[in-house]
Amino acid sequence: MKKVCRGIVAFALAAAIGLSLAGCAHERVPSVKSQTATGPRLNKVDHGVLIVKDNAGEAGQGPLRKDNVALANIRIGESEAQVRKLYGKPSNEEAVHSTPFLGWSYKKLGLFVVFYRRSEQGPVRGVVKIQVSEPSALATNRGVGIGDSLASILSQYTKVCGFRPDINTNSQEIFINGAKTEAAHMVFYHPQLSFSLTNNRITGIVLSNDQLRP
Repeated sequence: MKKVCRGIVAFALAAAIGLSLAGCAHERVPSVKSQTATGPRLNKVDHGVLIVKDNAGEAGQGPLRKDNVALANIRIGESEAQVRKLYGKPSNEEAVHSTPFLGWSYKKLGLFVVFYRRSEQGPVRGVVKIQVSEPSALATNRGVGIGDSLASILSQYTKVCGFRPDINTNSQEIFINGAKTEAAHMVFYHPQLSFSLTNNRITGIVLSNDQLRP
């Protein structure tokens, strides 16, 4: 399945945002590679989805903002206290592989939450990523969740983009971008909401801030 690559943070983190998170026991995480500042390339629309060829940056800026998108009732930038108020103590806490970020796993809920921090000894900042995986019952703030179809995404979001479906696995990566930010000679579009689909059913959802401090 073709994977989407993400941008790297300005302080030289080499890990891609879509890297599978160690110890979270979830399926692979959709990710997006940042586009260089050359402008988006226009691609054809297939069944309501703008198909991109190489990376999500080709789609350019999208409609998402931190205040209009949430996953599992969590928004980008929210604190540990806010997440704990919703779901209590996590079943596991860990440093996220290849980053200094802190990850909270709620295994029974199929939920993984990542908090920003610059070093493993540094202060923990707001949420930088939320991930839900099947068979989770959690959904976006527009009610799109695991098991829903591509049509449900198209009915709730505008400027829906994605890679061409993989005919060998009947899978596809779908995403909606946020606002444009330029940092360290790179271009980021964040926040970003991405969906993994197999046989036209959502199997995983990620809301992320492209590893940038929220």
